Parts: sequence; structure tokens; C-alpha cells
Amino acid sequence: MPGRQSVSHWFLHNPTAANLLMWVFLIGGVIAVFNMRQEVFPTAVLDTIEIRAEYRGATASEVEVQVVQPMEQSIDTLRDIHTVVSEIQSGGANLFVMLDDGADVQRTLDEIRSAIDGLSSLPVDLEPPTIIQVRDDGEDIELGFYGFESRGELHTFSELVRERLLSLPAVGQVEVDGAGEPEIAVRVSPDRARLFGISLRDVTERIRSASFELSGGAIRSATGEYGLATGLDRQYAHEFADIAMIESASGVPLTLSQIATVENGFRPHGKRYRINGSLGVMMNVFGSGVATPAEVSESVRDLLSEIEAEMPAGGAVIFDDDARSFDDRVGILADSALIGLALVLILLFLVLEARVAFWVAVGLPVAMLGGVALFAMTPYTINFISVFAFIIVIGVVVDDAVVIGESIYSGMQSGLSPLDSAADTLSRFSTAITLAIATNIIAFTPIFFMPGELGLFLLAIPVVTTCVFAISLIEALWILPAHLAYGRERQSGAGRIQRLVQERFDRLRDGYFVRWAESSLANRGLVITVGLLVALSIVSWVASGRIPIALQPGFEGEQVSAIYGLNPGASDHQVDEMASEIERLGHRVLQNLGDEGDIKGVYMQLGSPVSHQGSVTFSLVEAGERPFTSGEFADQWRDLIGQPAELTQLSIDYLQGPGDGRDLTIEIAHVDSAVSRQAAESLVRRLQEIAGVGQISYSGNAFRSEVRFELTTAGRALGFDESEISSRLRAQLDGLEATRLTRGADEVRVMIRGDQGDDRVLPDLSGLILTSSEGKQAALGDIARIHWERGAVQLRRINGQRIERVEATIDRRITQKSLVEDLVSEELLPDLEAQFPGLTTWDEAIDTDEDAETESGLMLATAGVLAAIFALIGAYARSLRHSAVLLSSIPLSATGALLGHIILGISLSAASFLGVLALGGLVINAGLLLHLRYTEGLQAGSSPEAAMVSAVRDRFRPIVLSSVTTLVGLAPLILTTSIQAAAMRPIAVAVGFGMLFSIPVILILLPCIVVALEPRQHRVVTA
Repeated sequence: MPGRQSVSHWFLHNPTAANLLMWVFLIGGVIAVFNMRQEVFPTAVLDTIEIRAEYRGATASEVEVQVVQPMEQSIDTLRDIHTVVSEIQSGGANLFVMLDDGADVQRTLDEIRSAIDGLSSLPVDLEPPTIIQVRDDGEDIELGFYGFESRGELHTFSELVRERLLSLPAVGQVEVDGAGEPEIAVRVSPDRARLFGISLRDVTERIRSASFELSGGAIRSATGEYGLATGLDRQYAHEFADIAMIESASGVPLTLSQIATVENGFRPHGKRYRINGSLGVMMNVFGSGVATPAEVSESVRDLLSEIEAEMPAGGAVIFDDDARSFDDRVGILADSALIGLALVLILLFLVLEARVAFWVAVGLPVAMLGGVALFAMTPYTINFISVFAFIIVIGVVVDDAVVIGESIYSGMQSGLSPLDSAADTLSRFSTAITLAIATNIIAFTPIFFMPGELGLFLLAIPVVTTCVFAISLIEALWILPAHLAYGRERQSGAGRIQRLVQERFDRLRDGYFVRWAESSLANRGLVITVGLLVALSIVSWVASGRIPIALQPGFEGEQVSAIYGLNPGASDHQVDEMASEIERLGHRVLQNLGDEGDIKGVYMQLGSPVSHQGSVTFSLVEAGERPFTSGEFADQWRDLIGQPAELTQLSIDYLQGPGDGRDLTIEIAHVDSAVSRQAAESLVRRLQEIAGVGQISYSGNAFRSEVRFELTTAGRALGFDESEISSRLRAQLDGLEATRLTRGADEVRVMIRGDQGDDRVLPDLSGLILTSSEGKQAALGDIARIHWERGAVQLRRINGQRIERVEATIDRRITQKSLVEDLVSEELLPDLEAQFPGLTTWDEAIDTDEDAETESGLMLATAGVLAAIFALIGAYARSLRHSAVLLSSIPLSATGALLGHIILGISLSAASFLGVLALGGLVINAGLLLHLRYTEGLQAGSSPEAAMVSAVRDRFRPIVLSSVTTLVGLAPLILTTSIQAAAMRPIAVAVGFGMLFSIPVILILLPCIVVALEPRQHRVVTA
């Protein structure tokens, strides 16, 4: 009875089925490309819950004590909470609850809501907290409109534009930023309030009761049914003016307009923008779920042209268009892939028979499009990351096809028919190729263990690689052999150039490389020593700090921002004046480096995140259209600005990506806040002594003057207490909310405040008239002792501890970032902890603790992956010794990836690690094929030396072809200077240089190690 036929042999003898399967992959992939949802970057739903609390008018210290601490304590006992970071500022706080990996986010979200809702100790005038799960949704287009004369004009315009944008089918959401928060301001004169014996709370309650529109039932009669309602639907200031407040001496009620000023306005001291020198507004446009980024961009740009034509003054600026960035990045990837494929095809046609080269090349689009079709069945989208993942695996896919095609070609050269050669190749290599693909799939699994936002961001990569590898295995074993086994017989001879290349290739192998291999095996001890010393030298060079290492690197962007802060308490005018000066200096830099045509526009963000802070951003044109880099602009701008005395914070940011932000962030905690402040101040002094470290900002310097009062005996006798005075003062200065109403798309507050006259002059606090709950009136100076203190404007807490934060910028023209980081972590922080016992320090931002967790997670996952690959190879080779030797080829070849980074001066990053993962699969594939041929030689009775020389001769062409085609295919990405390709370049460098380095590792060093470790008895017997 004949043996059972394998699937690969069944397809080999059924070429029609192989062709049909190929067309299924091709057509299915094309359909998937045009039907899958597209987005620029993957939308990430983070395992982080945010609690937003607004406590208007309260100081940061009051928010901390009365709001944040009770909230932290209420959720302290909940499960699955990893870290709680509280960002506190005057008027409110944001609590970020970061969960453990694998936590049930929805259950924890419900528990947090229940815990917060159950708090009875929160202030009564606290806004209802907002509790949401954090999402990372990047906008598709960022727009700016400018040229407005007033905040009212700007707000009206922004609402009209928002409605027109939302009417576009491709637009799903529009966020307006900087248009102002409308409110109806009621300013009550203190003199009139005292005269008529009315307090702000009385006014608030009267307006609130007069603003409700209640149903009064219905009247039914023979003529019909009529509804009854009480109250008026007031929406504007003049509609509140006639509300009766109190009865006058003559019996005629006094209205609100007689005791107060009522006007339409905007919430004071909010975020505001100035764009190209005039009042402006920013809008972030998000696409609908079915629209592609290109459709969003095109429709918005068309509408923008219409809006600009209608504007009487000013105009619009597109500061960021992710669709264009997406097209640029994908275009670079596509161009690189096409150029690489063309170079690979030329190389294959020169070394292999034309038909073999053609079908090997066809295997690439079959595997890629088949992978797309399979990927379309997952919940992931086509985005920059997934497209990037498809580029990563091109080299691996070509490698498998080259191995099978070359083996069949070699069999045909030795006299076998195409069908017999294909059958022999499948019998010999099916298991090895399957195992190699399995190791490739396993190699990318560490990405699943990368924590935080970076892990979610890259999650599509292992999904894509698994889909493509699975299809490439089918193509290599089921489809490609059937194509090569049938068709026209090979012609008698190749072309002159092709024949010349093949002859020189064979001469290189037999005349030089095989002799070199024989000599190396004869002196294997020396070769192993030299090889290991070379690898150790490369690793030592990297470990010495000469090559920067950043798991989450930043890349030059097209926006350069100067982020600054004045002394807390600075007026809006002072903040605006500093922004204008910083902008003026930026234009001076622009004149030195280029001209005004090199920028899209300039915008200032003022009063954000707190009132004394702001930023100025120059949005540059694309890198190829200007004669300078973002880094050069940033360096000269930083030098011109310096660090004026009035600035408490200054940083220049021109990077984008996960590694953007300040170069150095150090956080310090101690149970005694005074100790942590002393330690932070000591650290600042030490940092100031380091050359190249500047723009140092310290959270302890962010303070403002605050009023403290102590209630006197007379005040208590009149019925006042501390909490009542605090709430009355807050009402006088910040206001009480009477009601809210809906006006169009806005929620408008009606705010009651004391009229302090000129708001540019500090009010006379001692003369403020307060009314007690018993109706007694008194001046604040008569019932309390008033004194001034320093109070924090921004506070930060981590897991219940108040944190002092020190940030700095590193001038890379003077020193390396990695050297400063090593100095801080190895000397400065240990000295600080020794000087202040009980001190806790972090030498990185702990928002997600992502670098440390990423590093540990990757190390553990990589160890697990290596163990799995070791077990698979050991089972296949039936020798743990051979498995360990083959596994050693990965770190040895990875030193080539390090060497590539050294030669090109590229920092090591998480992207480099991804390149090493892809390299590992390729190297293992080559090592397995070499081991297979070596084992066949041993089984035939050859000595280890002879079997290895034969294996090197037979495997020379596929290994060299695989390595060179991979390097050639990635050469366009390796050599590119495009900023858009900066994130991809480390992967290309790691794979390309690693594969080049793997040729001597696999064909020289590895054979020497294998033969050297063979048992002596085996060598004697075979001899």
C-alpha cells in the first residue's frame, strides 16, 4: 500500500490547484487593500483611566487636600491599579490611574466611578468629576484660522466653520481649541449689595429659580389642548436683566440690572491663540470611520479654499496633515520596496536561470498580498505601522523563495528533471523551511509583551508578520515548486552576461571561499578566537556609551516649539509680551537660515496648561523644501533666547515620536516634602555644573503669592467660620455658578461675581464685604487677620506621594545625552539618596514608567523566545549541542547590526530591536540549511571536516544570495536621508548589515564551532 502523500507533494502534482491558490491570494489581497479601513496611526485604547476634577477658584494646595487626597484614598484599595499619577493645578486636577497588564479595564472603570460617587467629603461646589478611559486618537488635520478682531467674532466664526466641516461625509469629529468658553457674567457692586443687604449667594439663588422652565400641565377644551409652562428660556445677558431681586422701599422690586452689570462674555484667563500675529483659533479634524486619510484631506482642503475666499481678513493655515505625512511615509516605503525588488530581480536573473528567477520574484507579491488578505480578517487597520511591518518581512519572504528556487535550480543543473528536482527539494527542505518560518513567527512575539502605549502602538507588527509568514510558507512549499516543475524545458544555454556572472560566482565559491573554509577548519581554534574577539569588541564599543541607546527615540519633526513659563501670577499681558519676543527671535533665526517661505505659519498657545505658561511654534515646510533642519533652527533659536531672569521654564522641542519631550526628567519623593525640596534644589545645583545641560526647570520654583487668613474672635462671634469665609471669597473673586444653558453647540454658564472695578489692580481684600449665614455683614479685615504666603501653582503626586520634578535640556553639540544620563543615574542620584536618607528618585518620567517596563518586558520575552527556538531546533536536530550552536548565530550576527549602527552613527532603539528580531529568523533559516547538509554528509560516512566543507560548498549560493538580496532590497531605506523614513531606518540597518555580517558567521565561524564541538570518538571513527 503506497505511503500517504504530503500536501506539498499533492500540490506539486496538481499545478492547476497551485495556480488557483496563487490567484486566490493575489485577488484576495487586492480586494483587501481597497476595502480595509485606513488610518495614519493605529488608534490605541490605553489601560489608563483619567479622572478630571474642576474646582474653580481653588488654589493647588486646596485642590490637593480637599479633592485629590480623598479621591486617591477612595480608590487605593481597588485591584489591578499599578500607579496613580495626580497632576494638580489651580482650579482643578487630573488623576491618571494606570492599570496592571491584563486588567479588566471596564470593571475597574466601574469600580472607580462607584468609589468617587460615594465620596461625601468632596467640596459641594466641585464640578462633577469626569471619569474616562484614555484613548490615543491622532487628528487627521490640524487647522488654524487667524485675522479676528475680537473673541466674539472668533467664536461665531469657529462655530460656523465647525458646522461646515461636520457636514462633510469624510469628517466625523471636529475639536475647536481656543475659541473661548462663553459665559454670562453678572458683576454685583459691593456697595449696592451692602446697601440692600443682599449677598452673592442670594443673587445666585434668585437667578437660578427664575431660570428654570417648568411644565405647568395642560388645558383641554373644545378648541384643543394647550400646554402650560412657567419661566422663560433665557439665553443672552439682556434676557436676565429684568429678573426681580428684592423689594425696594417704595414697594417696586429692584431688578438684576439695577444692582449688577450683566453682559455676554467669555470665561477669563482661558487658553488663547495668536496665529501669524493676530487672534486665532485651532481646529483638529478627525475622519469618519469609513473615510480614508486621503479622502479627509482632500475634502477638507477643498472646503478650506471656499472658506478662505469668504473671509474678509486673515486666512487659514494647515499646520499638520497626517494624510500627507501618511502618503509621504508609505510612498517612501513603496519606492524603497520597488527599487529593492528591482535590484533583487536583476541579481536573481544574473545568478539563476531566468524562469527560476521570475517565479522566485513572483513569490514575493503572492506572499505579501496573501498576507494582506489574511490580515484583513483581523481587527487591525492599514496604517503606517502595519505597512511598515509588511516592509520588514520582505527580506524573509525573499529568503524562503530563494532557498527553494536555488535548490530546484541546482538539481536541474545536476541533471534531474524539473519535476524530480522539485520533489527532491521538498523531501529535503520541507521540515527545515517549516521550522524556519515557525522560528520567524516566534521571534516577533516579544512585541506582545511590550507594555504601555508603545506596545499598543506596535501590536500590529507581530500580527502582520504572522500572516505574511504563514502565506510565504504555503507559497514556498505548495505554489513555487509546482511553477518550477512544469512549463517549457530549460534552454540549452544562458545569456552571455548571465553565464559570465554564474561562472565568476562558481569561481568565487570553489576557487576562494571553499579553500578559505578548509583553511579555517584546519585552524578552527584561531578562527573561533578571532571571531569571538571581533564580536566582543563591537559589543564593548556599544556598551561604552559611544552609541546612544534610546528605547523610545524621537525624530525631527516639522514643528519647532518654544515652551516657556513666567513667574506664577504673571498677567495675561506679560505672557503675551514674552511670546511676542520669543517669536521675534524665531524670525531672526529664520532670516539667518532661510526666508519666510520656509514656514507654513507661526502660532502662539497662551495661558496653557496654566495661566502663566505658553508656547510659540514655527511650523516648517517639508524637510526637502528648506535649506536647514529642524534641529539647526532649534539650536540657534535656543541660543538667541538664552534664559532671561523672568522665565522660570524654557524648552525647545523639535522632536516627534515616543521619545519626544525634555531630554532629562528626574523626579524625587520623600515622606517629608521639605526634604524632597532640599534634595531637588541640591540636584539643580549639580546639574548646573555639567557642561551642555541647560534650560533647567524645577517644580519648586513654580509658586505664586497666596492670601492666608486667620479668623478672629470677633469674626466667630458674628457667625463666620473658615470654610464659610473661603467659599465667600471664592464667590467674590472667581464667581458662583447660577445656572447653565445651551446656546447652539455651547454650554453657557451664568456666573455671579463681585465687581472689583479695574481687574488690572489688586482688590482691597481687607475691605471686601462678606455676609454670614445669619445675614450679618462685615469687612474681611474686621473679622480675620490677613497675611501673604507662597503657594504652589502645580503639584504632582505619584501613588500618594508629592513629587518634586526637575527637567533639563541637553545640548548635543556639547555633550552626548547618554553620557549625561549615565552620570545622573550612576553618580548624582545615588549621592543624593545617600545625602538624604529615605529619598526615592526616578531618572525618567514616571507617567507610564515605560522605558523600564519596556526593557524588562523585552528581556523576559526575548529569553522566552530564545528558549522556545532552542527547543524547536533541538527537537529537529536531535541534539541540544547543535541547537545551542545554531542559536549562537543570532547574537553573533546581531553584532553586524550593531556595527551598522556604529558606521552610520544611528542610535540604538526599539526599532533596532525589531530589526534584530527579523534578522534572527533569517539567520536561523540559513543555519538550519547548513546543518541539514552537514548532517547528510555525516550520515554518508564523511568526516566532520569533509562534511562541513561539502555543506559550505552546497549552501554557499543560497546563503550568499539570501543575504545579498536582503541587503540590496533594504539598501534604499538604509541610504535614505528622509526624515519621514527616520523611524524605519534602524530596522533596515539592523537587518541589512546583520545579514551581510552573517555570511562569514554562518559559512566560516559557525562551521568551525560545530566541528570543534564534535565528540573526539566520532571524529576518530569517521576518519
